[in-house]
Amino acid sequence: MGRYSVRGKVPYMYRFLAVFLALFIFVGDIPSFMGSAADTGDDFQISVKWNGEEDPDVYQYDSDTSESRIIRAKIMYENKQAKTDYAPNEIIITFPGLKGAMRNGSDPLYAIAADKAGAEPKNYDWSYTYSAATNTYTFTNNYSITAGSAMQGSFEIIWKVDSRSSKHDYETQLKAKLRSAYNDQSESNSLTYRQTRVRDQFHVTEDAHRITTNNIPVMLPSGETYEDYIWVDYSVNAGTTLHARGLQSSEYDVWILDGAVVGSGLSDTGETDVIDGKTYRRYRKNSSGDMIVGYPRRDADGNEIEYENGEITNYVEYYGTYYEESERQLLGKAQATVKIEEYKEQVDGEEYNTSKSSSGISNSYVSGAIRSTDMSGSGHIYSSSIGFTLRY
Repeated sequence: MGRYSVRGKVPYMYRFLAVFLALFIFVGDIPSFMGSAADTGDDFQISVKWNGEEDPDVYQYDSDTSESRIIRAKIMYENKQAKTDYAPNEIIITFPGLKGAMRNGSDPLYAIAADKAGAEPKNYDWSYTYSAATNTYTFTNNYSITAGSAMQGSFEIIWKVDSRSSKHDYETQLKAKLRSAYNDQSESNSLTYRQTRVRDQFHVTEDAHRITTNNIPVMLPSGETYEDYIWVDYSVNAGTTLHARGLQSSEYDVWILDGAVVGSGLSDTGETDVIDGKTYRRYRKNSSGDMIVGYPRRDADGNEIEYENGEITNYVEYYGTYYEESERQLLGKAQATVKIEEYKEQVDGEEYNTSKSSSGISNSYVSGAIRSTDMSGSGHIYSSSIGFTLRY
């Protein structure tokens, strides 16, 4: 990659052309040699390879985990004996980037063995610009080449590609092209870049908890009260086994016994189905977390409803659409069964989430039905309005 120099004077016309080209390079445009001289017959050779890889022509990036890889393309050029002088910016090499491999459409450049166009001082034999519109790197020579001298060297373009940010089942071909101010042209061999990404996997859980009748965020039918319902706080969650490709969207379909009332965060799809001889209604939930459901205690005639086996079962299906796919897929199922008798009597106050944080020897707190007192030298006493006292 030695530098090259010109001996003798460069014709005035070519000096003017070099300045004109340098201005274009500085603002990031690809040089255009309008009205340039005819082909000199110079024998420029250019070739490319994946540097440091077992297969220099094909880079196969298959990933089943969250990772980043360094990808190195080496561009090699040669002219054993130049037939004319070349001023700076009179030789151009173009090479595509890898922006098409990324979901965000940005080329994942990590490093490049060339100066940015217009930068001073020059540290490399080439300067470059990048066009996002065409996904093209354009390199121009920084130093002169003298007729009769040899020109030979190479440089690297290095990308860092994150597996989870890049596309599944992507492939592209990359070639380098060289041309001069005198219309000499050469094209390299073709490189292949491919990548695939393994889908994440999911497991769904659903739990049920008692809640209080205080401040339940549910709109009730006209004329009814919270005491007309048996309340259950369900919690749904989708755990992830992380691989290399996640979801662009996801949602829960929740099947709830028809006739129940539901809290915010659940939207009625209008669909019903019969499961185990009972009619269920499909609701949609856009995220993990709690969902409040109230089951009626009495029928329209005022008679207490006897639920089969004294139980109610709720069903959840988790759906999602993976990146680089268009169809929604079922990713997991779960269900929760509650025993009605355990939920009929609601606690007046916050029965759960009674965590305590205090210091000193005589701090106390009250949280709904639970009360606690720190006893100097004798631990703690917990008491409750629902009938227990615990000392430790």
